[in-house]
Amino acid sequence: MLGYDYDNDASSSGVLDDKIEKLTSELHDARQKIDKLQQFNHDLDRELADTGAELASTIIKLNEVTRRLENSEDERKSLIMELDGLNDQLEKHEQFMKSLVKILKSSHNIG
Repeated sequence: MLGYDYDNDASSSGVLDDKIEKLTSELHDARQKIDKLQQFNHDLDRELADTGAELASTIIKLNEVTRRLENSEDERKSLIMELDGLNDQLEKHEQFMKSLVKILKSSHNIG
């Protein structure tokens, strides 16, 4: 007849308890590592969001500066055209004054 070996059962139970305790400890350690990784992930997400917001702000400022530079270039071109027009007017006035001087000289010679 087969008998139940209580000594073997107690020894198996002790080994099983040790394994359960070891696995429980490993599970606890794994949970702590997971918590640390989740916190790291959360911190990294926050840093990425902050960096993204800073990048968006920088892009907006860059676009504004680019627009102002383009406007400055347009303004510069406009001013050059205006100066050219004023220069043309000055040349016309100069020609008129030269003509007046010639007329005055010739009228002075007449009188």
